[in-house]
Amino acid sequence: MRMKSYFANSFRVAMEQARKELGPDAMLVTTRTAALEARHLGEYEVVFAADLPADQESAPAAPKEAAKQPSPPGQFTKPLFPQISAGGAPILSAELGTMLAEMRRQLKPGRGAKQASPERTPSAAGQSHTKDFLNELLHRDVSPEIARRLISATENRLRLQGHDRTKLRAALSEEIQDAIQVDSRLTAQYAVGGPIILALVGPPGAGKTATIAKLAVRQGLTARKPAVLLSLDTLRVGASEQLRCYASLLGLGFQVVETNRALEQSLEEHRNKEIILIDTPGFTLSDLNGACDSAEFLARRADIQKHLVLPASMRSADVARMSAAYQVFKPSRSIFTRMDETESFGAVLNETISSGRPIAFFCAGQRVPEDLTEATKRDFATLLLPCPDAPSSQLSVSTLTEPARPVDTLQTAA
Repeated sequence: MRMKSYFANSFRVAMEQARKELGPDAMLVTTRTAALEARHLGEYEVVFAADLPADQESAPAAPKEAAKQPSPPGQFTKPLFPQISAGGAPILSAELGTMLAEMRRQLKPGRGAKQASPERTPSAAGQSHTKDFLNELLHRDVSPEIARRLISATENRLRLQGHDRTKLRAALSEEIQDAIQVDSRLTAQYAVGGPIILALVGPPGAGKTATIAKLAVRQGLTARKPAVLLSLDTLRVGASEQLRCYASLLGLGFQVVETNRALEQSLEEHRNKEIILIDTPGFTLSDLNGACDSAEFLARRADIQKHLVLPASMRSADVARMSAAYQVFKPSRSIFTRMDETESFGAVLNETISSGRPIAFFCAGQRVPEDLTEATKRDFATLLLPCPDAPSSQLSVSTLTEPARPVDTLQTAA
């Protein structure tokens, strides 16, 4: 008996190829979705089997000279399975013979895909679950292209061989985690022995000032590292005063710098500090399209790590537009605020995959410093794809934040 796989985009085409090559008695063995590495050959892999001609099943071995002659049309050069010689006549093992007899009984020519093993074919239930999860991703504002890509990768991960919703959800969660990057470290890309310098950039109202205060507590006070807060935000009325108030309550140094030259001098002046946090104005798109001195200055400074702060509650299209505009700052990380104001999180996924920037932190709520957490892949996948059977408290973004530090909680206005 000979078995062979045929790749095609439809079962009918594969069957025609098999019957043409193996003959009208070719029997269907199984059909399945083609492996990823063979997907270019066809969407489906269909396996057929055919009996060897009688003269090849029982005839004694031919001399070596005869073996060199080409086989007549329609015959096979050698069987797929090894033969065992018993009493001079080649036979199949008893176990293999039983298996082939059962295969012949169940798989008659012409019966087609209906006789394929149920556990080897994509079930209707599995396809229904896949469609449900695709719709769930789209409902959560994940872009159609990314959603389909994730579902396709999930199918390849499982081979879609009769799995249930739980396994599909777990596999999809793993694909989401593989698709994003996270990195909350604040020590990379800095000169040895120099301070950690972090600048937050982003659109107006994104929550940069409140996030600066949270980072000052987490990365400065709690870690017992000397820190200073600098403000470049002279455009918004009272912006500098808000950050000054935070610095006073936290016992940190504070300074307003109105020009790039002043900022450069201040950075040099505070080189003895371990952490320098810079708050920047919320520039509009028109500001960024024009000459933006602050963007040019910060982009040139490789020792300043730039984090782009974006609201997770913003529409995905608006997030993409803001991200593209703020690319002039050359941000290397993303921080998403207002995580407690949405249940979609598709905009976060779309932006992270499209930009390739790792997520550093999530912010949810107004408390300083509790409502700030380091981003993890698993936590984000849980937010984007929550389990419907989980208690509602487990689906809250606030549960991702770390326990309160031994610092008085501050209430922010942003």
